Amino acid sequence: MQLNHKQLEETMKQFINGRMALFIHGAPGIGKSDAVRKVAKETANNNKLLYTEDITDVNKEGKFLLIDIRISQLDPTDLRGLPHIDNSVTKWVVPDWLPRKGNGILFFDELNLAPPSIQAACYQLILDKRLGDYILPKGYSIIAAGNRLEDKANIFEMAAPLRNRFCHVELAVPTVDDWVDWALKNDVDGRIIAFIKWREPMLYKFDAKSSAHSFPTPRSWFFLSRLIRGVEDLGMVRILASSAVGDGTSIEFEAFTKLSRKFDLDELLSDPEKVKGVKEIDMKFAVVGGVSEKYRSNRKVLRSVLGLCEYLDPEYAILLLRMIRAIDEEKFVQSLVREKKWEKLSAKYAKYLK
Repeated sequence: MQLNHKQLEETMKQFINGRMALFIHGAPGIGKSDAVRKVAKETANNNKLLYTEDITDVNKEGKFLLIDIRISQLDPTDLRGLPHIDNSVTKWVVPDWLPRKGNGILFFDELNLAPPSIQAACYQLILDKRLGDYILPKGYSIIAAGNRLEDKANIFEMAAPLRNRFCHVELAVPTVDDWVDWALKNDVDGRIIAFIKWREPMLYKFDAKSSAHSFPTPRSWFFLSRLIRGVEDLGMVRILASSAVGDGTSIEFEAFTKLSRKFDLDELLSDPEKVKGVKEIDMKFAVVGGVSEKYRSNRKVLRSVLGLCEYLDPEYAILLLRMIRAIDEEKFVQSLVREKKWEKLSAKYAKYLK
């Protein structure tokens, strides 16, 4: 069955506690690997262990190690180890990234990109938590992830014996609201958040029949956010957007960013009541995206931004308040608490800002 991100995270915790192997299926770019990392960090924190992905920390006490292995890049002997003779007996030297002690997750990302011969090398490790004489420590769990056949990802269909060694779930494409929650916590550019709220189908748009190199996914929007931070030149925004989310989507995104040029943000901030003259939905979202980025570069406009929220329709005011809180929560909270002027605004939208 398909799970949303929250359901997947709770499900993974059960598999980690039970030391059972889980395979996460899902479309490209929707956050399968990020979900595993999030749960690994929470598990480390709950057990008072230091989270790490540094393979040199393998076998160190007090650590919770996420071992991210792409077995599609390995040969069978890279997993099984190399043979050597010890007192006329053949023994296997297992790779140094397989832990001998400690706690963590053995994460086989993109497992089904590996050819069958490589997948077969995992059979015993996944089911029995051992490879010959090697035994996976009790503090470790096994999680794997991969794309689906319909995603045109050049994957190999998993053999029935391997499939049966896992329990299987599928991660659904996140809803826009779920993605916005994530985006606010991960410093995504306000212009992108506002655009996705306005054009929700653009969050994820993948056509397996298309030959386009780039297409919009939660991952590619995050890439674009890092690329356009601080970029004001619309021509460069278009180039960067095309590289990350595709040419067609970049045209729409550029047109959206142009909307903020149709009004003077500084003028709106100096006289917030003027925002009542903005009637079109796309323009309102453009105001929200533009103002949030204005605040990111200049915290001194906070009072003006809060004043603007008094005149915005609730849907847009809530989004803008959530955006500026995510940028600088301490300053935002202090302003609402200390200044009586914002008591009414705070009370009006408190339940949406939890």
